[in-house]
Amino acid sequence: MRIGYYIPGWPPGSMPNGIVTTYGRLGQRLREMGHEVFYVTGTCEAPDPWVTVIDPFSELTLFDRLRYKLNFDNAHFSIAANSIAGAVEHLVRNNSLEIFQMEETNGWARKVIQRVPIPVVVRLDGPWFLHSRMHSENNSKLPDANRIKREGKALHVAAGVTAPSRNVLDLATKFYGRPRCPTEVIPSPIAVKPYSARWRINNCDRNLILFVGRFDRHKGADILLAAFAKLAQQRPRIRLAYVGPDAGLSSNGGGVLKFGDYINAKIPSALFERIEYRGLLPDIELEKLRTEAYLTVVCSRYETFGSTVIEAMATGCPTIATHTGGIPEIITDGRNGLLVPPEDVGGLTEAITRLLDDPNLALRLGGQAARDCCAGFDPTTIAQRFVDFYSAVIARYKEGLRGGRPL
Repeated sequence: MRIGYYIPGWPPGSMPNGIVTTYGRLGQRLREMGHEVFYVTGTCEAPDPWVTVIDPFSELTLFDRLRYKLNFDNAHFSIAANSIAGAVEHLVRNNSLEIFQMEETNGWARKVIQRVPIPVVVRLDGPWFLHSRMHSENNSKLPDANRIKREGKALHVAAGVTAPSRNVLDLATKFYGRPRCPTEVIPSPIAVKPYSARWRINNCDRNLILFVGRFDRHKGADILLAAFAKLAQQRPRIRLAYVGPDAGLSSNGGGVLKFGDYINAKIPSALFERIEYRGLLPDIELEKLRTEAYLTVVCSRYETFGSTVIEAMATGCPTIATHTGGIPEIITDGRNGLLVPPEDVGGLTEAITRLLDDPNLALRLGGQAARDCCAGFDPTTIAQRFVDFYSAVIARYKEGLRGGRPL
């Protein structure tokens, strides 16, 4: 099968983006299974014969510039979507592409679907009706409203819809109505580390807590730091390693505070030296850090799936995460991790304390987490599930063409 994907960037590890990481893992396994995989992206740091790089805004015509002045939102949408569609048309002509999958972002898929002669599958990686409230204080702004409408329209003309969790598919169906096409919940894949490379309680730092994620409101940075401050005042040796890009956290006054400024404003100065901001780390360094930390915390206000969760679990690192979005489909509280309510500083503090005080519990949860990842997120199994879904979508699409039905 010849499969195409639109991704935000390439290669995996070049940007902190779960979509890039997921499609990198998926594409590698699909190729190992004998399929051809192609990518379309707007950002590429390493040339690859399988990657088509587009730059829709590099050479705007006079007409394009006029469109921007008249209606920036519509112009931006059309130019980006048509650029993606052009790249897919090229892959169809020159590589006999059979199916293309892209995220729901901005509803670009609708334009692509109108132009290309192959089925297009939409992936619910982060629908804006769910995520806009995490990024905007006023999610009724016109660009947000237009984006939300476009994403819904794309779902209703897609040849298929996949979702990484049942939660996001159910919420999208409730919000937009049921898509008129096949739908499937297929989680993201993760390769479990060999036993010798996993977290071990005798080799980790029993005072080190790890957090991986953007410094912003969405990922719950403020909740984490408030919980750490409470713990650190009672436990003089505990430390926090923070890994991720500094997107900034919205303040009550409407501004954005970067990591250093937020720490200075919200955290007692006596604790500064016990918080280490590591920024972005190469994958190999992050994997090493996951085995060095005693536990990993994920305190997002919402997660479509929870790539950071399975990445920690796959190393056997004990994990605490929020009971939100798709995370409860990954973690069963008390079995392979601990769950706490979102935005609950007290609950998060208690969960961390529980693991710090009970190394046997930490050991049991981490071991079960690795086993569950191996059973539920095996890359070969996940890749085959995508292939089976794509095969059904392609067959349905071809039948529609033969029957003369609109697609």
